[in-house]
Amino acid sequence: MIADPIKLMDHHERIRVKIDAREPGYAQGVVDEMLVSYDANAFHGPLYFLDPTGSRSPARISWLLEELIVDVARLEAIASPASFRRSRVERMIDDRLSFSTLYIKMQRQAELLTEFYMSKRASGSELLL
Repeated sequence: MIADPIKLMDHHERIRVKIDAREPGYAQGVVDEMLVSYDANAFHGPLYFLDPTGSRSPARISWLLEELIVDVARLEAIASPASFRRSRVERMIDDRLSFSTLYIKMQRQAELLTEFYMSKRASGSELLL
């Protein structure tokens, strides 16, 4: 059993219930072997993460959110409607397209994000606000 003195797992469970109920503004997934929950409606710190080993923290919190957005597009994470800002996803796409075509991973992520969130028949368009 993982030590959880601040009841972080309770928070992750509450986020999951909100996603299942399709309440706007929530996402959850496993990023870099950490359970990450996103609450777009939170006033304090919209990201909560639990590292089961307790051995590290991410270099940048914004990186966790970007990875979560990519994982939702890959269908490896879940989100409810109106979870992510359209401007953030557009910025992520532009950033990835600014890499040389030699960076195949970045080019593929840009294509994935565009197809999932931005195209006319995008299944992920409802996730943007």
